[in-house]
Amino acid sequence: MELVSDIQHAFQETATRRERTLLNAYLTENRDARHPLVALNDQTIITNATAARLISSVDQALLWEHASRAIHDGSYESRQLVLTDGTVVSVQCREVVDTAESAGAVIRIRPVVESRSRERASSSAPALPGLVGDGARWRDLCRQAALVGSSVPALIVGERGTGKMSVAHALAGEAATVIDAADANVDGCNAFLRQLSDLLSHSEPSTVIIRRCDELDEPTATAVANLLRSRRDGPVRVLATTTRQVEHGQVDSLYAEFPSVLRVPPLRERIEDLPALLDSLSRAIETRLGRTTHVRWMPDAVQALSRLEWRGNVASLETIVLRVLQSTTNGYVNAADLPADVIASASRRRLAGLEHVEANAITAALREAGGNKNKAADSLGIARSTLYRKIRTLGIDLTTSAF
Repeated sequence: MELVSDIQHAFQETATRRERTLLNAYLTENRDARHPLVALNDQTIITNATAARLISSVDQALLWEHASRAIHDGSYESRQLVLTDGTVVSVQCREVVDTAESAGAVIRIRPVVESRSRERASSSAPALPGLVGDGARWRDLCRQAALVGSSVPALIVGERGTGKMSVAHALAGEAATVIDAADANVDGCNAFLRQLSDLLSHSEPSTVIIRRCDELDEPTATAVANLLRSRRDGPVRVLATTTRQVEHGQVDSLYAEFPSVLRVPPLRERIEDLPALLDSLSRAIETRLGRTTHVRWMPDAVQALSRLEWRGNVASLETIVLRVLQSTTNGYVNAADLPADVIASASRRRLAGLEHVEANAITAALREAGGNKNKAADSLGIARSTLYRKIRTLGIDLTTSAF
C-alpha cells in the first residue's frame, strides 16, 4: 500500500503544472458561485455550475479563442460577446501565468440583460430579412439599416465577400434589378449608361442595385452621378455596393449622391456569428445538393474555423462549407472533417512575412508525402531534424492536421 501511495503521489506530481496552476487560479477567483466563472486553456476548461448552465460547448470554444487573442494582444478590458442562444454577455479575462509560460485564462462572465432589452426596444428592425447574426457589429448594421427609409438611396460598403449584395437584396425587400459596373469595362460606358437610364426611367416604384460601383472609371462615375441627380425625385430607389472605404463627409461625384452609407463588417470582426452563419450556409447548400438531413458543426470545428484570418470573409466560409458537405455524409462535422489546408492554417500561430511561405511549403510537402516526415524533408531538401525544428518554430500542430 505504501508503494501504491508513492506511485499515486508520483503521478500527481507529474500532472501538468499548467493544469494545477489553472485549477488554483479558478479556486482563488471562484469566491461567489452565483457569478459565472470559467478557467480554460487550449486543453482544459473548468467552470462553476452557473457558467455551465449559461454556455454551450460551442461557446466554450469561442471563449478560449477570445481569451487567446486577448492574451496575445495584451488587452484585458471587458468586451461584449453574444452566446449561441443569443444572450449578450460581458466578459473580462485575466491571464494565468506559471513561471515563464501562460497556463491559460480566467474569464468572468456577466449577462448584459438591460442593454440587450434597450437594444431590442430601440430597434424597429432587429435583423435583416434572410440574413443571420447577433454579434455587436452585425446588430450595429441592422440598427443603421432600420434607420434608412424604404426609398432612400444607400451605399453599402465592405470588403470583398462580406455579403454586400445580400444586404442590398434584404434592403430592397422585393425583386431588384442588378446592374454590374464591371460591365462598363466590357460593353462600354455608353451602353452601361443607357441601361441605367432605362432602369431609372420606370414610372413604377422599383429598386436598382449598382454592383461594384468602385470599378467605374472617373468619367463614367461622374456621368452616373449626373444621371442619379437628374432622376433623384423619381420612384426608382438606387442602392450601390463598393469595396472602397467612404469617410464621413467625403465629397465624391458619385458617392455624394447617396445620403446613407452602410458598412458591412468583415467576418473577422463578427466571429461570434460563426455558429449561426455555419448553420445558415449549411441549410442553403444542403438544399442545393438535394440533401434531406441537416449537419451539426461540432465545437472543435467551430473553434478551428474561428482561428482563420478570413480574408475572403463570408464568401470564403461558404466555399469551405460547400467543400465539407461535398466530401462527407456524416450528420456531425468535426475538425477532422475540415479540408487539410484549412486544418493546417487553423492549427498554427499567426505568422508574419516569410514565415507564411515556409509554413505553406512545409504543409504542402507533408500533404504530398501523405504525412511522411522523411519524404517531406527529402522533397524540401532539408534534414528531418531541421523539418521538426521548423515545425516547432512555426507552431504547426501535427496532431490536429490532416494530410
